[in-house]
Amino acid sequence: MENKVFSISGEKMSSLLIGEDSIFISSKDFKTIDEFNKGWIKNFSFAQKTEFKLEEITSITKEDTDNTVKLKYKRNPLITREFHFNEIDDNEYFFSYLVKNKYFSKRHETLTPIQAILNYIFRLLIVAAFTVFFYYEAIQIENGVEEKMHGGKEKFLMLIVEKMGKNGVLVVGALISCFILYKIVKRYNNPPSQLKLLPPNVYF
Repeated sequence: MENKVFSISGEKMSSLLIGEDSIFISSKDFKTIDEFNKGWIKNFSFAQKTEFKLEEITSITKEDTDNTVKLKYKRNPLITREFHFNEIDDNEYFFSYLVKNKYFSKRHETLTPIQAILNYIFRLLIVAAFTVFFYYEAIQIENGVEEKMHGGKEKFLMLIVEKMGKNGVLVVGALISCFILYKIVKRYNNPPSQLKLLPPNVYF
C-alpha cells in the first residue's frame, strides 16, 4: 500500500488508503499507513474492510457544490458508495493523485436535468413507501393490534411511531417529501456540474 491515510465519513467508512492496485476503505479510524496496514491484515477484527480494485471502478465523481464523493464499481453497478473527506483539502489531493499516479482521466461535465434528479426521485419513493408503512403501523398500534416486530431497534422505532400517531407520521412524511421535491425542482432547473474520474481502461 502507498500514499497517505485519508480521514473520511460515510456508512461504515472512516479511513481510506490508495494502494498499488486498489482503494482500501476501513470502518476503523487509522492515522498512519503503518496502523492501517496492521489493522487491515488482522484476521480477527470488528472493523469492516472493503477493497475496490482500480480496474473494477467505473467512475468516481463529486459535484462542484457538494463534498460527497461517489464511487461506482463493476461488482455492484446499481450501488454507489458515498463518502466525504473530513479534511477539505483532501478532495483535491485525492483526485489529483488518481490522475497523476493511477492514470485516471478527468473531466468536468454538467449533468442533464434527468441525471440531476434521479437520486432524489429514488429518495422520494423511499420516503413515500416508509410513510405508508409507518402510517398503517400507527393505525395498528392505535387499534391494539400486536406488533410483529420484536427486535430492540424495531421496538424503539415503533415506540416513536406510537408517540407520533398516524397524523404525526403523515406530517413528517409530507415535510420530508416537500423538501425533496424542492431539491428536485431546483436541481432540474439548474443542474449542477461535477468532476468525474474514469479509470485508464475507459475511453470517452
